[in-house]
Amino acid sequence: MAFDISNEKGTWRTLREDIPRIVQRVAHRMGADVYVLLDGWTLPHTPRPNDLDRLRGERRRFGAVRRRLEGISSGTEALVGASPSDKLRRLGDADAFVSRYGTGSMLASRILELPGVVHHSGLGRYEEIHMQGPNVATMVGEPKHETVREKEANNVPYDLDWERVTELLLNILEARRAG
Repeated sequence: MAFDISNEKGTWRTLREDIPRIVQRVAHRMGADVYVLLDGWTLPHTPRPNDLDRLRGERRRFGAVRRRLEGISSGTEALVGASPSDKLRRLGDADAFVSRYGTGSMLASRILELPGVVHHSGLGRYEEIHMQGPNVATMVGEPKHETVREKEANNVPYDLDWERVTELLLNILEARRAG
């Protein structure tokens, strides 16, 4: 299972706490071990200093989530800072994904057409470039700021119901198992 842990723009506020809850419930209900891929920033071929800063921050987030997954997942792998080709190769092994709606879902949803759940704040404008692949459920979070200037709309953090995310994932995984 793959999770986008990037915080390039506003994202799910309780992601670190909720990923282990989701993985534990999915493993229990599916009766199987869950191997977790944690995806994030794709490092450009010629990184700038701010790219490296962002990479360090996301690697720290990976470490925090990995520690929370100890004893819950059968393994955890970082795709933070990986090249697009490496990400495609590893994400291709995932049964499902959870990602932000925008470019965070590009490889898993639009290129590999994996089933999964995408999420966003409901405040941004999502052009056709962000159309999702087949068998992808969308969740709209609850933004933490009531009023936002248009240019900041995509940067607002939001809350998601981890149990609803889990149910959507389980529906997808159980349908794949049955079909």
